[in-house]
Amino acid sequence: MLRNRLIPAAMFAMATALAGCTSASAPSWMPSWLTIKPPPPPTVTLQFESAPAGADVRTVDGQTCKTPCSLALPLTAQSVSFGLNGYLPQTVAVEVAQAGEPNFQPNPVEVTLQTPQKPKPHKPKAAATTKPPPPQIAAPASPFPPPPQTR
Repeated sequence: MLRNRLIPAAMFAMATALAGCTSASAPSWMPSWLTIKPPPPPTVTLQFESAPAGADVRTVDGQTCKTPCSLALPLTAQSVSFGLNGYLPQTVAVEVAQAGEPNFQPNPVEVTLQTPQKPKPHKPKAAATTKPPPPQIAAPASPFPPPPQTR
């Protein structure tokens, strides 16, 4: 009789101990190819245009191209940078539009690159009225005779 009571109690204790060993992630002994990974987000083609053309485009994940161009990007909100020598760099935020079929907004991404403003040279202010220069005054004659010249 005692044996009938001990067996269920032992089974309950073992089940409780084993339940603590499991976790939501794969055990460390399991090979990585056997684990279930979530699928990557779908990719959508995003087009880029710039004025002037030929600007370098860089995405947050490191993809690059020269405008006009297009890249297949994961469908997530991100920022895209444009750069061209002699022009100020620009960054554009790209969102995901859920109306209908998910897509990037804006698509195509269009930018007009601006040249940097050059600082204006500082000009001294001109006098309000122009006055003639003061007259030249000759030095007064010396009351002393000139020193004798020696030969």
